[in-house]
Amino acid sequence: MSYVLAGPELAAVAANNLAGTRSTLMAANAAATATTTRAVAPAVGGQHGTPVRLKK
Repeated sequence: MSYVLAGPELAAVAANNLAGTRSTLMAANAAATATTTRAVAPAVGGQHGTPVRLKK
């Protein structure tokens, strides 16, 4: 049988570690969001980037 011993000190350390992890993840998410929302959509075109004119 397994036992878990946890005191207030260990809970405080774990809470601080989780807060640090949360901050790191939020910063990474903000950085990724900023770079992906500014991404330029690929152009629709023919071979080698030549524009394609759509017939009406």
